[in-house]
Amino acid sequence: MDFKKWFCTSMFIVFQIINTATAYLGTISLNEVTCHNVQNIYPVSGDVAFNIDWSGEKITRDCKIIFQPSPENQKTCIEVVSYQIRNCDVQLTYSTYSKGENSDTVSYSCKASPTQFCGDSKNVAVQLTLKNPSNLINNSFRLKTTTTKSSTLSKSSTMTAVGVGIGVAVFMVIILFLVYRRRHAIALAIRSRTAGTRHLMTSDADGIYASTTIAAE
Repeated sequence: MDFKKWFCTSMFIVFQIINTATAYLGTISLNEVTCHNVQNIYPVSGDVAFNIDWSGEKITRDCKIIFQPSPENQKTCIEVVSYQIRNCDVQLTYSTYSKGENSDTVSYSCKASPTQFCGDSKNVAVQLTLKNPSNLINNSFRLKTTTTKSSTLSKSSTMTAVGVGIGVAVFMVIILFLVYRRRHAIALAIRSRTAGTRHLMTSDADGIYASTTIAAE
């Protein structure tokens, strides 16, 4: 195995370990297909989170996404990653959702950017409404879900998992490097031994040829 193949293999293993150790992060794109599904309910937890993306695509109906905390004693929050809304016909609404009813509703459009919104151990609904689906160029937003418990961000378990994943990844890289060096040393020894054997055979052949020449004379 040459160094390039070894490096690619080790980086792949590192990525897999870290990716396994960290939380799952999915992306929900708000478009005609997603918004047509009336059962847009996604469970979120300390290990499962989502990005909610809208890139200015037209939708023919209101688009509602519901996030369900798991376990139920945790809070689900919606935070803003980016928000660029210039068309005031675009409306983003947050609310808590329970038994088919919305409460604690707050809406944003072109004049104000949303802040963090948390549900009190209830489902959180994110709704996109286009009053006039035109002139949507340069309108977009990205949101993300987080999970809290007692109003404190629950990041310790994720950070611990990341630390363990990185530690295991580093250990694997060291092991792979030692294995690579050992194989490389063995290969060099075999090559050196092979070269020495060839040199010895050549020397013996030259000696035999010289002895045969003397005898002939």
